[in-house]
Amino acid sequence: MISAALTGCGDELLDFRNAEMSNGLIYSQGENKPFTGSVTNIPLNSIPTKDLSGMLQFVTRVTNDQSLSQLFMVGSIASLMGNSSSSAIMCDALVKEGYLSGQAQCFTTSGRLGVMDVDYVDGNIDGGVVFYSLKDKTKSMLAEAEFTGGKLNGELKAYGLKSNKLVSSTIWVGGVLNGVAETFSDETQKLVWKATLVDDKLEGDVEEYDHSSGDLVKTTTYKSGVKVEPQSVSASKEGCYDSWMSAYRKEVGDEAAITSDQISEWEQWCVEGKTPEA
Repeated sequence: MISAALTGCGDELLDFRNAEMSNGLIYSQGENKPFTGSVTNIPLNSIPTKDLSGMLQFVTRVTNDQSLSQLFMVGSIASLMGNSSSSAIMCDALVKEGYLSGQAQCFTTSGRLGVMDVDYVDGNIDGGVVFYSLKDKTKSMLAEAEFTGGKLNGELKAYGLKSNKLVSSTIWVGGVLNGVAETFSDETQKLVWKATLVDDKLEGDVEEYDHSSGDLVKTTTYKSGVKVEPQSVSASKEGCYDSWMSAYRKEVGDEAAITSDQISEWEQWCVEGKTPEA
């Protein structure tokens, strides 16, 4: 049965078994004009999905939910063997002048479990994308995102395998990570990791938090994706002493004697974080 979401793009209804494709366009068999209307039971490998691969890989990694990626793999193997009729995933979609235009709703061939909803414009992924987990039959959301011209653009949210609550939030611009990224515990829903990425590279402080208490436990600084090694305490102290010595000699001359009392005073100032420039 076609969902109400698959209406409004023409009154025609076509089962893909009675369709044919030419140059990426869908036709009703024997027709010269590309089809406009609703098409049912389209094998996954017959619709544009390559732009979803990056999102699927990312979501599988942050949620540790393998169900959807494994199902896609089964479909890919069937496609490579030239056996689209055995596709593990079928889709019902809106089509305009031969191109997918509107929402495609995809489901498992066995049991018709919801797999994903994808918005298309003239054959390109453009709009909302929702992945569903196949861990049970409740159609629980695995992830949701926005695409523009086939690229992730905006916030990508992923949901936990156990809790069905938010476990990852990332910002994408033109298919590249750009913005604040946060990871949450699937068990406690507390923030466990936070960072900023610029052009897919860590930039600034990366904060790690305790999964149970939510307390900050570690901060690591990055510059253009490279970890910035903190200066050792001894090196920091040495630099502080040198700055006070240089300032002292500049004031009283290079030949002035430096007493142990003077050194002790500098040591105390360095412990207190004082510098000649302050």
